[in-house]
Amino acid sequence: MINSELIKSMIEQKCLVHLNKDTRKRNVVYARAIYFKLLKEFTKMTLESIGETVNRDHSSVLYGINKFEQLQFYKEPVLSVYEEIKEDILRDRDENLKKDPLKYYESKYKNLKYKYKLLLDKYEPDWKNKKEFNEF
Repeated sequence: MINSELIKSMIEQKCLVHLNKDTRKRNVVYARAIYFKLLKEFTKMTLESIGETVNRDHSSVLYGINKFEQLQFYKEPVLSVYEEIKEDILRDRDENLKKDPLKYYESKYKNLKYKYKLLLDKYEPDWKNKKEFNEF
């Protein structure tokens, strides 16, 4: 089971920061943005409950998620940390899902679809307006 403490510890170890620290230093802000994005992606936590885990409010979480969306195209280290931690989470989850093949392949499909959309956003910014992509 994926929980906020597991993701938090993974990010703190990888980025060498404390997410609860009350600071606006860039490396901590970027690490929090990764944390917010991963929690939103892998848990069913609300923005408010995500914020409570690092003593922030829901608007800080929303800002962090939006910040991550901007950073992923311009800051390679931010994206690489996100991808490494995401792969670790997926690997752990896949080991548990292999016990149920249907859930395993549904998870793989969703992950591929997400990566495909990221590539479309990067290389075909107006893809949402094209007829052949209406199924997404």
